[in-house]
Amino acid sequence: MLPKTEAAMMHLARALPGEELGTRVYWLYEAFRPQMPVAVAGWGAAGFLDLERIGRLTENVPGGAKPAGDT
Repeated sequence: MLPKTEAAMMHLARALPGEELGTRVYWLYEAFRPQMPVAVAGWGAAGFLDLERIGRLTENVPGGAKPAGDT
């Protein structure tokens, strides 16, 4: 799972020019952070990271460009 997660996040990071990535990093985190089950809270709690959601963000990054090499 880790290689797929890393690939999805790298793909998303490459969807923005470098100078914009730093200004949007928190927005991106809020958009893809793992969903927590109701009544579960705190650091270290298990959640679900939706890699398809990260992929959709790549297509919809405000002001973002399509990653180089992607079709």
